[in-house]
Amino acid sequence: KYDNDQKIFFFNRYAERMFGYSADEVMGKLAVETTNPEIDSQGQNHREMFTHLLRDPDRYAYHENENLRKDGTRLWVAWRNAALYDTEGNRIGMLSIGNDSTRRKEIEESRQQLLEEKDILLSEVHHRIKNDMHMLSSLLSLQASASTSEVETASLQEAENRIQLMRSIYDKLYMQKNFRAIELGPFLRDLLEELQQNYCSASGINMQSHIEEFVIPVKFSFPLGLIINELLSNAFKYAFPHTQGGTLLVRVNRCSPDAGNCIETLVSDNGEGLPAEVASKEQLGFGLSIVDAMVEQYHGKWEIENTAGTLHRICLPLPE
Repeated sequence: KYDNDQKIFFFNRYAERMFGYSADEVMGKLAVETTNPEIDSQGQNHREMFTHLLRDPDRYAYHENENLRKDGTRLWVAWRNAALYDTEGNRIGMLSIGNDSTRRKEIEESRQQLLEEKDILLSEVHHRIKNDMHMLSSLLSLQASASTSEVETASLQEAENRIQLMRSIYDKLYMQKNFRAIELGPFLRDLLEELQQNYCSASGINMQSHIEEFVIPVKFSFPLGLIINELLSNAFKYAFPHTQGGTLLVRVNRCSPDAGNCIETLVSDNGEGLPAEVASKEQLGFGLSIVDAMVEQYHGKWEIENTAGTLHRICLPLPE
């Protein structure tokens, strides 16, 4: 207990054990001369703090600050404060009941330090991965420009595009700062916009999309992004070889409740359709082989309808 002059006039046994003083040693002394440093490690002036505390006790009903033991060591104490009044209603001081919160404070500071270190590490890893992807993309681009084979050049450019896609997905995941889940709508719309910029303006192809708004696990975004990229890239290149354009439709939604917890992806075009050996999956090119591998890896189903154009229907179970 403190009087209006900040002097201690009651000091119980718990306080004696916590601060290392006997009641006789602190009685009548200022708190700043005994249990409180004048300036703590956070830069707080405790003389000013006590002035504010006595002036506005309700504001400091719960307060945590650094304190001082008799041996000079510091401890953190969580205080509950209330004004004391005499029988005539005059305020005569403050009652402060405190608990040692040093250990909790140390754990919080340690956790904060670990979080800061994690952010630094993630930032360094992010930049290294981006630089590595950029270097690999540049090497493929150089190799493609040096090649004299049209087939080899096209293959190298496709590989470069896939790396650019993975880099773009990785960038989006890092920027959102959530490494557990991602909103499907914004993620896929950005991906489709990039594909439109790469293909649609030159080909005259109209691309439409219907994306259901929900959240998916982050680790699921890479295979889903790669699958849609490969299906659309394949359609852009082969669906309309003898026409001036056509329509591509992308639809992504959750499966019906009867089908379980999964994502259904539909990619369709009104082009000339796939060769029979491709539609039957007997002779898949490299891009569609990636789709097949992704679907198998994630225990999904892939159906191809090859009438009035091509329709790919892929259902991938979501992780529990």
